[in-house]
Amino acid sequence: MPAPVQLSSLLFLIFKPIRVFQIVPERINSRGRAPEQNCQPGTVVDKGVMNAALTEFLLIPHKALQGTAQPLRCTVVHEFRPPQGPSARMPQMKLEEIEYITYALAYSHGICAMSTAVPGVLYSADELAKRGRNNWKMHTSDGSNAQVFELPPPGQGQEEAIQALDNQRTSYFAEVTDQLNPKIPTKFWA
Repeated sequence: MPAPVQLSSLLFLIFKPIRVFQIVPERINSRGRAPEQNCQPGTVVDKGVMNAALTEFLLIPHKALQGTAQPLRCTVVHEFRPPQGPSARMPQMKLEEIEYITYALAYSHGICAMSTAVPGVLYSADELAKRGRNNWKMHTSDGSNAQVFELPPPGQGQEEAIQALDNQRTSYFAEVTDQLNPKIPTKFWA
């Protein structure tokens, strides 16, 4: 008898390199070289300048070899825990744990042994999304056949409208995925 399937927690983060914030060390040697004047890799800011309504933090995951280190703004969009099973009883993941995991992912690049400005898995996901968008453009000739899903204004029937929209969105993406799947099962896609 096979073991039962166990769902685990899932966390969605948005990563965005930004150039608005400047994080400066307390004491800077004015005669030091640029890498010595930047913040150290792993520097995190999660209080004070961050939006109080969102779970977010600034992270400098890499060492700036030339110029200024660019912070990475990370926002927790959604944390999913299944409604039943051991994961349902788990407490919400601590922000400090998310920061450590994100910093560790900055060392996941396949070629570079140093930490990178954007974690390797996110860079790969971005490149894969670009490739998927280009495939979609080629499939639809110009890319203008995109579906727009909009919610009605708040009011009565909002729950039903959200459920109908979710069903419509799910069927649309299933159809598009089926159309874009490779026709030869052994064809390399990624």
